[in-house]
Amino acid sequence: MRAKRTQNLIAAALVGALALGTTATQAEDLATHFGPVTLDAKGYPDQKGIDTIYDEIDYQRACQAYVWALPAVGMEGQFLMQKHFGATGPYDTLLLYGADTVGGMLTPNTSVGYVVTMANLLETGPLVLENPEGETVGLLMDYWQRWIADFGLTGPAQGKAEKLLILGPGQEVPAGAEGYRVVRSLTAGFLHATRILNPQKDIQTLPSKVRMYPFADRANPKPKLVIARGETFLMTQPVSMAYWERLNDIIQREPVEERDRLIYAMLIPLGIEKGKPFEPTDRQRRILEAAATMGNQMGLAISFASRDTTSRYRSDASWRFPLTVSPSQRQQTHDELDQRADWTYEAYGVSPAMKTNTVGVGSVYFGAYRDKDLNWFEGGQNYRMHVPPNAPMKQFWEFTVYDLDTRTTIVNHSDRSGISSRTEGLKKNTDGSVDLFFGPAAPPGQESNWVKTNPGEYWFAYFRLYAPTEAYFDRSWPLPDIEKAK
Repeated sequence: MRAKRTQNLIAAALVGALALGTTATQAEDLATHFGPVTLDAKGYPDQKGIDTIYDEIDYQRACQAYVWALPAVGMEGQFLMQKHFGATGPYDTLLLYGADTVGGMLTPNTSVGYVVTMANLLETGPLVLENPEGETVGLLMDYWQRWIADFGLTGPAQGKAEKLLILGPGQEVPAGAEGYRVVRSLTAGFLHATRILNPQKDIQTLPSKVRMYPFADRANPKPKLVIARGETFLMTQPVSMAYWERLNDIIQREPVEERDRLIYAMLIPLGIEKGKPFEPTDRQRRILEAAATMGNQMGLAISFASRDTTSRYRSDASWRFPLTVSPSQRQQTHDELDQRADWTYEAYGVSPAMKTNTVGVGSVYFGAYRDKDLNWFEGGQNYRMHVPPNAPMKQFWEFTVYDLDTRTTIVNHSDRSGISSRTEGLKKNTDGSVDLFFGPAAPPGQESNWVKTNPGEYWFAYFRLYAPTEAYFDRSWPLPDIEKAK
């Protein structure tokens, strides 16, 4: 009986194989992004077809490389922003505050101030970060946006002043490092970011006390603070050859990591190779430009229409957690490719404190990208959101509106892209709840609770809780969807 069953299975497999073979030999052409490939009677392409298949190979690899590189190219955007505003020294610290400068960052919180530093540890040697006592929240992360350390209120010093010693790949702890908290970056480049949580009180004093300098100069440090002024610089990842130029610059500077060697191999036929100049041929340029367009759409889908069904806050609304990637970007069996693309396409900065599991410490982020009917939020429409009373936070909540194209704060000529529980003049209902409004014109009497949006432009939103309390963690506090206003 068993033998007969085995014979039947073998016969079925042979029939299936013959059917597949027949399909292949009868195919007249093969569709690709670069035109059809004609196959002969045996199912084989001619030389022109082979050339087209290689175009398709390199195109598909470039599309995946675009998604893979989103965290690093996003960091490169911040690095270029530093230079744009005059922080040109190897460890200059830049203060970004106000709609005219913070607005160029990926999904910033507009009610705080940012003190940011970027440096290459293999050029500077070990660096010291001094963080002052006060209402600050800070993080260090490497060039692939993997978390290195938290400091300030969410760090081990819990808001007390401290000094961190930052080491790069292969650097040893130097003599005299006693009293420093030693941390290490896996990449040569890294980012430091300190958020000034109460800028109305601290923006004139705390930024100058956030200092970075070489450990070798600790006896006579000369840190430099640059205040960002002037035209906004967008750190958004490009959808053009500039994306690949930025990626090439990163590859030339950074050590090769084992996890990325296969991606590096895929980039070589496209003209990007460590230790060699990037001089793409017309063919390579054509493929890279097409892949940048498709790669951007892949990033958009992963980020704004996530298929991760576990990232919803509650089942009765569409708000989801945009920050699903773990601080290390690594699980036991794999690295988190889609999760890191999900976050770093639209934002930057990763730390445990930004997805806190501790009551009263850190922050949490909710994202809303489309309405109940899965339509994009359109700037010419009027929307309303109800914030229920007793929002679960010890510090404050903030709602911020971002441009869907640039992932930066919307430019609406009102100098306000968000509303927080600390907004001056915020109108509350008798039960303590708040109604927020979004659209091209404010409802009568609701100007203080309104964010202006622009007809013809799409937008999305973040709702943040700082120092969330128990009602967030047990999900007992609802967060209703944004709805079209009636």
